[in-house]
Amino acid sequence: MKFSLAFLSSVLFVINSFAAYSGTPQMPKLVDGCYEIGSAEELYGFAQLSNDSLANESLCVKIVNDIELNSNVLTADFALNGKESDFALWTPISNFKGTLDGQNHVISGLVVVVKDAHASAGFINTVFGESEEQRAVIKNLGFVDSYVYGDMYVGGIVGHARHLTLDHVFHEGYVNGTTAVGGLIGLASQNNYILNSYNKGFVDSHYETGDLYASRFIGGLAGYIHTEKNLIRNCFSTAKINGVNYTGGLTGIVGKQTELSVENSFTTQDKLYGYEEGSTKVTLLNSFSLGNESSQNVKTSEEVA
Repeated sequence: MKFSLAFLSSVLFVINSFAAYSGTPQMPKLVDGCYEIGSAEELYGFAQLSNDSLANESLCVKIVNDIELNSNVLTADFALNGKESDFALWTPISNFKGTLDGQNHVISGLVVVVKDAHASAGFINTVFGESEEQRAVIKNLGFVDSYVYGDMYVGGIVGHARHLTLDHVFHEGYVNGTTAVGGLIGLASQNNYILNSYNKGFVDSHYETGDLYASRFIGGLAGYIHTEKNLIRNCFSTAKINGVNYTGGLTGIVGKQTELSVENSFTTQDKLYGYEEGSTKVTLLNSFSLGNESSQNVKTSEEVA
């Protein structure tokens, strides 16, 4: 499925055939220093390889085909279309640094279910670049029909990011967590750039019984943005947002000692961001909210399950 993102316009899709996941991981080929991933089996194989032996290495990864992990994951209202056990569950890549280039391909049917307390969740749990100059990059990649469920730092693509550039990426699906939950990134700390990207679907939250601080920092693109300089440019979110404390159409909260520039971006929610803490600087350029949608109908983890 090829895509071309045009800001404030429709997305052009060219439908190709998908290959279903067989349940047996395969190791991807290493070509000219880059891992080339062309099937669901190779994607699972790369995650296994990365988690076992490559977690501390800077990697070059390319997606060379559209990949379907599961089919018909979500209903029309973004509920899980069946039981969790009906799907091939994705074990998130624990740590990633380097460059992941989707080459304008789409991953369909991602299902992530992480129910451990304080566990992050996403296609990748954590993405840490080396520095502002040596950034991690995820680009030219889309996720559709996606379901991601976790606790803290939950994102449709990345749970926790530092020194990351997301460029020309999108997510269409369902994301649910308790704290710092975002359509693309859960927690974005230290110099993160979200460029030419969007989120559609439902960013939801839940709480554990007795937890007074859950269902907070819920955002269409990122749940929580904090520390140093951060940028959102040419982005939008039309996702429904459901949370109690600090919810926003683009980000739930801008934390202390943070500079955030938002340029040429919009949301269909009632506000761009939910709250800004002290010692922050938020600069808005041609960015706005289009509607007055908001939601506070948060369930316990038992009710979600």
